[in-house]
Amino acid sequence: MKISLYFILTLLFILAIFGFAQAQKNTITLLDQKSKLPVAYAHIAVKGLKSNSEQYLLSGENGRSEILIMEASSVSISFVGYQLFTDTIQPGENITVMLYPATFDVDEVVVTGQLEPIRVDKSIYKIKVISSKEIMDRAANNMNELMSTELKFRTFNDGILGSSISIQGLSGNNVKILIDGVPVIGREGGNIDLNQLNLSNVDHIEIVEGPLSVIYGSNSLAGAINLITKENKYYRNKFTLNNYYESVGVYNVDALVTTKKKNSTYTLSGGRYFNQEFDINPELRSTLWKPKEQYFSDFKYQYNSKKSKLSVTTSLLREFLLDKSEPYDYYKENVTDVHLTSYRGTLTASYDRFVASDKLLSYVASYSTYYRLNDKYSKDLTTLDQIQMSSDKTIANALLFRGLWKNFGEGKKFNYQFGYDSNIETGWGDKIEGGKKNMGNYAIFWSGQIKPTSKINFQPGIRVSYNTDFESPLVPSLNIKWSPNEIVDIRASYVRGFRAPTLKELYMDFFDSNHNIRGNTELKAEHGNNFNLALNFNTDKLHKIHYSNVKVDFYYNRMENNIELAQMDEATLFYSYVNIANFSTLGGFIQFSYKFHPFMKFSAGIGRNGFTNSLGEEQFKLDDYLFGTDVSGEVQFTLVRFDTDISFFYKYNGKLPQFSFGDEQDLEYSYMGEYHTMDVSLNKRFWMNKINLSLGVKNLFDNYNIESFGIGGGVHSGGGSMPVSWGRTWFVKLNLNLNSLYQSS
Repeated sequence: MKISLYFILTLLFILAIFGFAQAQKNTITLLDQKSKLPVAYAHIAVKGLKSNSEQYLLSGENGRSEILIMEASSVSISFVGYQLFTDTIQPGENITVMLYPATFDVDEVVVTGQLEPIRVDKSIYKIKVISSKEIMDRAANNMNELMSTELKFRTFNDGILGSSISIQGLSGNNVKILIDGVPVIGREGGNIDLNQLNLSNVDHIEIVEGPLSVIYGSNSLAGAINLITKENKYYRNKFTLNNYYESVGVYNVDALVTTKKKNSTYTLSGGRYFNQEFDINPELRSTLWKPKEQYFSDFKYQYNSKKSKLSVTTSLLREFLLDKSEPYDYYKENVTDVHLTSYRGTLTASYDRFVASDKLLSYVASYSTYYRLNDKYSKDLTTLDQIQMSSDKTIANALLFRGLWKNFGEGKKFNYQFGYDSNIETGWGDKIEGGKKNMGNYAIFWSGQIKPTSKINFQPGIRVSYNTDFESPLVPSLNIKWSPNEIVDIRASYVRGFRAPTLKELYMDFFDSNHNIRGNTELKAEHGNNFNLALNFNTDKLHKIHYSNVKVDFYYNRMENNIELAQMDEATLFYSYVNIANFSTLGGFIQFSYKFHPFMKFSAGIGRNGFTNSLGEEQFKLDDYLFGTDVSGEVQFTLVRFDTDISFFYKYNGKLPQFSFGDEQDLEYSYMGEYHTMDVSLNKRFWMNKINLSLGVKNLFDNYNIESFGIGGGVHSGGGSMPVSWGRTWFVKLNLNLNSLYQSS
C-alpha cells in the first residue's frame, strides 16, 4: 500500500512539473501585416534580460513557434523582406506579431558612411541597397553581372582588363569600391575588375550615389560601392553550397561553413569559378572572351560582447587568364601566348567599443596586396612545346589605418563623428619607372548632423589631408535632408572632391597583344565639384497591400584636370593617362516602383546622361553636352503557394558618347551604339528554404559586340566595336543551406 501511494505521489509530482513546464511555454505567431498570411522560417531570437541566456528558433510553415521562456526576455524577429521587430515577452505569454514588409529598399539598415546603422529612408545620403534575395533572384556570380541591368550605372568589358562601372558619368578611380569598408586595390586601366568581385560571401551591397570625399577621401567623387559580407547571428553551425552552370562554358562552385561558440564566430568560405574561351567566330584561336579560372577563399573571426566587437578577416584570390594569339608564321605552326596570373590578398582587423550607449570608438587596420604576373611563351602547335620568352611582374601594396570617434543618438539635436585616415601605397615591378614608387596620404576629417526639427537634417563636413606627392586642398561637404511629411523626402548635397594620380597612372606601363598603356609622370591632381538633388515619394503608409515609390534624381559634376585613359594613336592602340582641363557631366533620372504585396513587384525608370569636355578654359552651355538615354525595367511575380519567383530584368542602353585624341591631339567624339538586354530567371524553394533552384536565360536579345560610330560635322568618323556580352546563354544554379540554431544558457 505504501509503495502504491509513493508511486502515485511521485507520478502526480512528475505530471505537475510537466504541466507547469507546459504552462510556461510561449506561443509566437508571425503574420504579414499587409496580407495577413503566415510568415514561415523567420528568425526568432530570445534573450533573457537577467541571465543573458540566448535561444534561437525558426517560425513554422503556419507562422507559429513554441518556446519555453523562464524569465522576462527581449525578442527580436527578422526575415528577408521584412522590417526588424523587437519587443519584450513574459513567461507564459502568447503573442501574435504583425511583421511589416520592407518597402523596396527603404527599410534596409545601412552602415556605409553613417554615424550609426540606420534605415535607408532615414539616411542623409542617397543609398541604393541590393539585398541577398535580389542577388539570388538574378543568379549573379559577380558584380559585373549584378549591375548590368541597373539604371544609373553602366558596365564595360575588356577581354584582358576585365569589367568596370561608371556612376553619374564618372568611372575608374572616381568610384570607391570597398569590402566591409576596406578599399579594394589592384586597378587595371584605372578600374577594379568587377569580375574579380565574386558574391559568394556577400550578404548585401550598399551603393552611395554621389560623393563621399569627406568620409572616404580619394576615389569617391562619383560614389562608393560597399560589399557587406555575411555574418552569422543565429546558427550554431551552418553550411552553404552553391553550384552554377552556364551554357557558354561557365562552371562555378563555392561553399561556406560557419560555427558559433558563445561570443565567438568562425566563418570559412571559398570556391572555384571557371569559364571557357568563347568567340562569335569559332575558327579564331585568339578569342574575345579568354579562358579564365579563379580560386578564392575568405576567413573571418568575430568576437561580440555587450560593449565591443572584434573582427579579423583574411581574403585571398588567384586568377589565371590565358591570352592566345593567332598563328603567325607561314605554316601557321607557331604562336605567342601570354599567361596572366593575378593574386589579391587582404588582411583586416577592426575593433568597435561603446564608451557609452551613444558614444563609439572604431578602429580599422588593413594590409592589402595585389600581384600581377605576365609570362609570355612561344608555342609550337605541332609538338605543343613552349619556351618562355619573357616575364614581368607588378606588385601593389596598401596599408590603411583608420580611426573614428562617433557621438550619436536618434533623439539628439546634434551628432558628429571625428576621424583620421592613413593610406600608404607602394608599387614596384618591371614596368614601373624606377622599379619602385611610394605615395602616402594622411587625413583628418569631421562631419556633424544638425537636426533643428524632426523634419530637417543638415550634415556639414570637412577633410584636411596631406599627400606626399601632390598639394591637397580642403575638402568641404554639405548634405541636407528635408522630410515635409511621411511620404516625401528631399535630399541635396554639395561636395568638393580631390584625387591625386595613382602610382599606376603616373609610372606604370602595361603591354599585351591588345593594349599599349603608358603612365604619364606629368599628370596633375584632379579637382571636382559635385551637386546632387534627389526627391523620393513613398506611399507605403497610405495603402494596405498596394504601394508605390517614385524617385527623381539630378546631378552635376564639374571636374578640373580630370584624369582619363585616352586613345592616343588608333593605329598602334597606344593609350595613356591624360588630364582633361575641364570635364563636366550632367544628368537626371526618374524611377517608378509598385508592389502588390506579396504577389508582384514592378519598377521602370528612364535617365539621361550627358558629358562635355575641353582642353581649354571655356564655360560650358547645355548645347555643348552629348547625351545618351538609359531605360530599365523589372517585373517579379511571386507564386506564394508554390514558393516560386519569376523575374524579368530589362535594360535599354542608349547610345553612349565617347571621346579620344585625334592625330593632332585634339578631342574627337563618337558614340557607342544602342542595345537592349534582358535576363529571365525562375527561383523555386524546397525543403523549408534549405534548397533553392534557379533556372533562366541571360542576354535574351543575344548581344555580343556593339558597334561605335563617329559624329558628323567633320570630326572623328571612324568605327569600332566594344564587347558587352558573350551572347545569349541559359543557366542553372543549385543552392543548399543546412544549419542548426544556436542556444546558450
